[in-house]
Amino acid sequence: MKSRIILMLFSAIVFAFEIPATSARADDKPAAAHVPFRMLFNGYDGVPKKDAPEKFEFQINTIDLKQPSQFLKLGNSIAKTKWKLTKFEYKTRPNPQTGELEDVSELTVVNIEPKQEVVLILNRVTDVAVPAPKK
Repeated sequence: MKSRIILMLFSAIVFAFEIPATSARADDKPAAAHVPFRMLFNGYDGVPKKDAPEKFEFQINTIDLKQPSQFLKLGNSIAKTKWKLTKFEYKTRPNPQTGELEDVSELTVVNIEPKQEVVLILNRVTDVAVPAPKK
């Protein structure tokens, strides 16, 4: 009887101090959660077929960083970020529903720290935190 009690106590002690198989090891790292950082290229002033893009001001909204719209020129940095406006390309395409040409101009922004380049399309929200697929 004593041996049975000792065996039960021993089993309870071993069970209490046992390391579960699912415990984290030193080399395990938690998966990084995606933190969105969305931008909206709202508009530009100027006539693309007449004026040079360097003269334009571009309206940028940082959706996840609560701040007012910014009106920036090429070469300017977006406030409170590491993003810089680098290139503008005027583009149009036919709207499939109306047949009319719609403006789908592209504004290229670059994150100066990891040198990540992202193209913002006029009036479309873009998550710049998601790396572009490799070509």
